[in-house]
Amino acid sequence: MYIIDRCVRYLPQILILVLLAALFPVFIQLWTVYRPLPPGERLLSPSPAISEIAESYDVVVVSSEPEGIAAAVSATRNGARTLLLSERDTVGGLMTAGMLNLIDIDRGHLWRLTTRGIFLEFYRQAGGSPFDVERGIRVFERMLEDEELLTVIRPIDDVLPLMQGNAVTGMRFTYQGQAVEVNAGRVIDASPDGDIAAAAGAPFTFGQEDYGREGTMAATLVMHFSGVDWSGVRRAARQENFGQARVLLNHGRGFARLFDAYEPHDPEMRLRGFNITRQNDGTVLINALLIYGLDPLDAEAKAAAFRRAQVETEHVLDFLRSEFPGFAQAEIAGYPEMLYVRESRHILGEYVLDIADVMENRDFPDRVAIGTYPVDIQAARQGEFGYIVGNPVQYSVPFRCLVPLEVDNLLVVGRAASFTSLAAGSARVIPVGMATGQAAGVAAVYSLEQGVPLRAIAQAPDGPHIRAIQKTLAEQGAYLKPFALEPKYTRHPAYPAARECMRLGLINAQYDNKGFNFNSPATHLMFANALHGALTRAKALDRLPALDRIQYPLSVPEEAITAQDAAQMALWITGTAASLDSAWEQAAEKGLIPPQYAGSDKKAPLTRGDAYIWIAHILTLF
Repeated sequence: MYIIDRCVRYLPQILILVLLAALFPVFIQLWTVYRPLPPGERLLSPSPAISEIAESYDVVVVSSEPEGIAAAVSATRNGARTLLLSERDTVGGLMTAGMLNLIDIDRGHLWRLTTRGIFLEFYRQAGGSPFDVERGIRVFERMLEDEELLTVIRPIDDVLPLMQGNAVTGMRFTYQGQAVEVNAGRVIDASPDGDIAAAAGAPFTFGQEDYGREGTMAATLVMHFSGVDWSGVRRAARQENFGQARVLLNHGRGFARLFDAYEPHDPEMRLRGFNITRQNDGTVLINALLIYGLDPLDAEAKAAAFRRAQVETEHVLDFLRSEFPGFAQAEIAGYPEMLYVRESRHILGEYVLDIADVMENRDFPDRVAIGTYPVDIQAARQGEFGYIVGNPVQYSVPFRCLVPLEVDNLLVVGRAASFTSLAAGSARVIPVGMATGQAAGVAAVYSLEQGVPLRAIAQAPDGPHIRAIQKTLAEQGAYLKPFALEPKYTRHPAYPAARECMRLGLINAQYDNKGFNFNSPATHLMFANALHGALTRAKALDRLPALDRIQYPLSVPEEAITAQDAAQMALWITGTAASLDSAWEQAAEKGLIPPQYAGSDKKAPLTRGDAYIWIAHILTLF
């Protein structure tokens, strides 16, 4: 009884001690992650002298983009002597040299963070999103410096693969003015443009050519200003000076009306709504300046675009000083070291992730990363607008996307991996790229230790090698749980036709996926734009009579379209002028009417689902 009384008396103290004991490991982990960084110091040791570079390494990683850092750290932690070749002295690529510090976070089903592991280490240590760029550099440096088996060489130039047949066996590069060659068991290409894979002979598509369009998404020069009064930016959001916006303590998004309010001086540039962040030193970074018509594989063109964007930034500043609250005293604080290029090569791998895979929330047995970000397609040229194909819950990236066709001993990670250009609208985000980088590091080491080729692993997507790699990734923090999340819209009878239209970039479902509301009415304008776009991107119009197909008389563009109207429009766009009264019969003779509509009421209005069925059917004729 005495013992019980004493326990009851001291129960609060006992509970506190138990709680402290339970929290102690958490405290240690948090200290490891959030421990202060020495102010103003660089944490990465100087690059070695040429004489100190080894003749061979287990794994060579090309590019110190975030994806490359993840790959190098991953390979090293799994026991490989690893060499990281950095194209510039500043490590971190787009996040640091490009000053893109607002991270596109991937949260999937039940709001779970799906990109964990090495990305989450960086995210926590850098302070979340947005992060301070200077701190981000030092976090990346510390991550690299902590790995004893890792050698970092920076900056390098003229990097090319060493080949034996179709196998990459090492790398050649210029360092300190001299040509250097190193052998490698495996190479990981983390370059944004897939340079090593392309040089080794891997096939690829460029930009948006895979669905019939020329060019790439616009590039951006992040603008860096000092002297900005953040309270003025918040006031502009409250007053909706340039449209709706949300501005928090250190970041904001919105102000879409800037697109029309600012008149660019450069004909190939445009100002869109702001992604704006505030740095620890009070300066702000703005991701908003779009640069059209850039060939990202042309170094001279990129340098020229960079200089033109610097000039345009000066004009943007003049505009903001006079029109935007909080910018009256603003100055240009400096410029990033590099452009934010969203798209270039798409290397073709053992599997090409498709937009349908993304929007169907598809899971794969060889998943090595899970993405969730909306499919964000920026405009490619003046007169166009960016759009959101749709917003998946989550989808997995198969290991096969990292294994390029026709080249052995090589893995490709980041935005150049094997995604269609539309799928890359989601999968190109840095957290997914870092997850693929971590997976590539594990897979490279595993394939060396087991003596199994990377392609053999990829060609058995449900085999024991993949399961072993996934097990290691999970043990090292990756989130790779299987899932089944079939969207409701995929069960609609019109979805198979809509999927074909989606693959041609013709669906703008927006963040809420309302564009997949197949039972809503179709309009004349929607049908005309979608049909003409489908035939253009499928290269069908080149094979049709030379009628001015665009000039279909859209007298009621926003009114609901009937089946008879659709028949007339299909005739016009495919090269036959016809009256409304005769259109149904003429369209039937040409096979333009889908079979399931042949006996239907020609005056019945069409839904969006009907419109996609018509368009998909007409595409089969050409």
